[in-house]
Amino acid sequence: MIARGPFLIGFQERESQREPIIHVDLDDPRISQSEGEPVFLPQGGNSRYLERIVAILKGIHEGLAFGRDMFAAFTALNLIEPVKVEIKFSPEEGYDLVGLYTISEEKLRALDGDSLVKLNKPGFLQGACLVIASLNNMKTLIDMKHARRRREAAAAAAP
Repeated sequence: MIARGPFLIGFQERESQREPIIHVDLDDPRISQSEGEPVFLPQGGNSRYLERIVAILKGIHEGLAFGRDMFAAFTALNLIEPVKVEIKFSPEEGYDLVGLYTISEEKLRALDGDSLVKLNKPGFLQGACLVIASLNNMKTLIDMKHARRRREAAAAAAP
C-alpha cells in the first residue's frame, strides 16, 4: 500500500462494464513537475515507474477481491472468532488488544474433507493457516520485547 504512492485505483463505466483505472492525487507532496521519476516516456507511453505502479495497483485490486472471497468462505464455515490479546510488560504496564479476530484452530481441524477441499482449491486453506500462525507469532514478538526491556534495564543499571 505504501509503494503505490499517490496513485489510487478508480473505476469508470465503459460499454456497460466497470473498468479499473489509475487515479493520481495531484495534491500529494510527492507529485512534482520538475523532480522525481517520470510517469510517461518523452515519445509517449508509460515509463517503467508507471508500469511498476500499475503492477502494484493490480496486485492490491486482486488481493482485495481474493480477501473478500476468502473471508466469505471462512464466515460460511463459521471459522472466524474474536480474540483478545493481553500483553503485560510489568504489573504497571500492559495492553489489551480488543476488536481483533482470528481463525478458530479447533473448528478448522474439525472440518470435513469436502470443506477442506473447498478451502484448499482457491488457496484459502493456506490463508487460514497463515492467520493462525500470525497470532501464534504474537507470543514470540512479546517475548522479544520483554527481552529487549530486560537488556535496556540492565544497561541502565550498570555503572
